[in-house]
Amino acid sequence: TFQANEESLRRRTGEWLKANTPPSSTVAMEAIGYQGYYSERRVIDFAGLVSPAVVEIHRQSKSNAETFQQILKQLKPDYLVLRSFEVERNQHFEGGAMFESDQQRELFFSTYDPVAQFSAMDPVTYGDSIAHLKVYKRK
Repeated sequence: TFQANEESLRRRTGEWLKANTPPSSTVAMEAIGYQGYYSERRVIDFAGLVSPAVVEIHRQSKSNAETFQQILKQLKPDYLVLRSFEVERNQHFEGGAMFESDQQRELFFSTYDPVAQFSAMDPVTYGDSIAHLKVYKRK
């Protein structure tokens, strides 16, 4: 069941990115495995595993929200893949807020538009809070 959920959520997201974004696009995401592989796009890894610039941004930031804002400002990803709850509930996956002010939230929505949404085959079994992804495109 877990594997079927991974395929229905993360693989589909990656395949969508490949089919619907220019090959030169950069995509910022946390789960770089399926999504990164199937998208065949340059990945900006929110965790910093394959993106050294993100590690430095993490070191200089005081919060997850500040890290997120600095990644958007400095690295300017063309697309973002986020868990739906992160923006909807202003809750960063790693803890704390996604946006520390209304101004940060407004800046995000003036810069990015939601363009696609994906859900796991069985959200309850997968874990409903992580079973929904949303793709945002830089305007």
